[in-house]
Amino acid sequence: MLSKEATANETVWIDDETERLIRIIESSPPSPDNEKVLDDLQAALLNTLIGPFGLSADLLEDVDGGNVTTLHNFEQGVTANAEDALRRQNYEKAQTERFDRTDYDAERKKKGARKERFQNPEPVVDAYTGKELPRNGQAQQDHVVSASEIERSAKGHFAQTREERVEIANQDANIVWTDSGMNQSKGDLTLEEWANKPSRKEKSLQNAEAFDVDRQAMNAVDKTAREAVNSAQRLAALKKNAQDLAVQGGLEAGKVALRQIVGLALRSLLKGIVADIRQLAKDGLRDVDKIMSILSARARAIVEEMKTRWAEFLKEGLAAAVSGLLSNLATFLINSFVTTVRNVVTIIREVIVSLVRAVKVVVAPEPGMTRSDIARDVLAIVGGAATTVIGIGAEEAIAKMLLSLPPLAPFAETLATVLSGALVSVGTIILLLAFDHLKASLAFRNKQFADVHRGNQVTLLKMRRTCFMIETSAQLITATHTEMHKRIETHSAERDVRRGTLDKSMNEYDAEVSGLQQLLNSFNQ
Repeated sequence: MLSKEATANETVWIDDETERLIRIIESSPPSPDNEKVLDDLQAALLNTLIGPFGLSADLLEDVDGGNVTTLHNFEQGVTANAEDALRRQNYEKAQTERFDRTDYDAERKKKGARKERFQNPEPVVDAYTGKELPRNGQAQQDHVVSASEIERSAKGHFAQTREERVEIANQDANIVWTDSGMNQSKGDLTLEEWANKPSRKEKSLQNAEAFDVDRQAMNAVDKTAREAVNSAQRLAALKKNAQDLAVQGGLEAGKVALRQIVGLALRSLLKGIVADIRQLAKDGLRDVDKIMSILSARARAIVEEMKTRWAEFLKEGLAAAVSGLLSNLATFLINSFVTTVRNVVTIIREVIVSLVRAVKVVVAPEPGMTRSDIARDVLAIVGGAATTVIGIGAEEAIAKMLLSLPPLAPFAETLATVLSGALVSVGTIILLLAFDHLKASLAFRNKQFADVHRGNQVTLLKMRRTCFMIETSAQLITATHTEMHKRIETHSAERDVRRGTLDKSMNEYDAEVSGLQQLLNSFNQ
């Protein structure tokens, strides 16, 4: 499709590609000026102050493994709070201390109702051999999954109290009747371990053979009991994790939302203060009343802005809260398989928060934003997250390097935080400047391409106009030649007709003269 562009001397028709390039050039902002660079610097410094090197460090207090203790971390000895740390201590004690099974056996006897069972006419059958047992002390109840194994399990201590462990150990699926000799020899072993162990009665036989155990029946009973115990422990762990995620996720969301709102307020405040400082520098600092009036006006402006922009702040805070929930959930899922250190927890949160902000800019940009503005904001967010990750990774290395320098060792941690924050700020500014430079370079190249393309279009159109004129002239000559030929033919036909008429008239004239001559001759005779 062609469109026209008016020039000083003529109208030039250009194609869609040239028009698109021209519009890009005309809509492209100029190269970044000092004002833009200053705004970027303010934003970068503010993000550093409220980010992982400033406000967030004290507000969010990241720890190894995240703020929710997972079963994997519990098994590794990493806990998120004092309550879980106490559970871990009890778990460690259970591995070394002698197991006291008094409450386990008391609950078993209470639920088993041995006397009532013996009064029942149905036979008492050994669950492992399938043989009938006598109704006396030879028939005993056994914990299929031993009480000791349940008491010493990580899952049991992670999500259950002692009373709850006792309860699941004595559920119906885990209590069976068996021979007293087998029950006593089994002790705290698993059924598989006991069955494959050499028998005390006959050293040449395994327990399973010595007690005539039906392995298929034994395995079925063991599978059913373990599924019941594991199911109860998994459900308890799931409930604990769900409660912890709800509480800690809510706290994390609130803290991230607060950080975002504080950041917006500080950004607005900082921008106003910079403007005031410029005005004071321009007017001079001699007039104290002028300074006080400016400060008073700034305070009133902040209050008014808070009143008018509270909905915007709340909206940004809600978006940040969502990212806080997602980061908390992501950290929990990762720590369900791998234990993350404190810095990695921070990285996960900052990356997810940045991704949510970037998606928000792309999906719901502010009114009036161009594609270029959206791309720049997304780059600022993603680039800031990337430099933050690098800064967090570099903080520990910088601290170690400073610790090796005796004069700086006492201040190593503080200096490492400051230097890492500066690295993040500088990195973000460099990325934005590089983007602006690349954008300006692309705009210049587009302009060059558009100029060349438009020049080619003009030349091509002039050539077409020349060809059109030549073609029109040729058509005119052809038409003139045809017309002249027709006229010549017409004139020739008229000439032939007139010549015939003339010849006829001449013949008639000759005939009249000849007759007159004859008449005269006759009179003379």
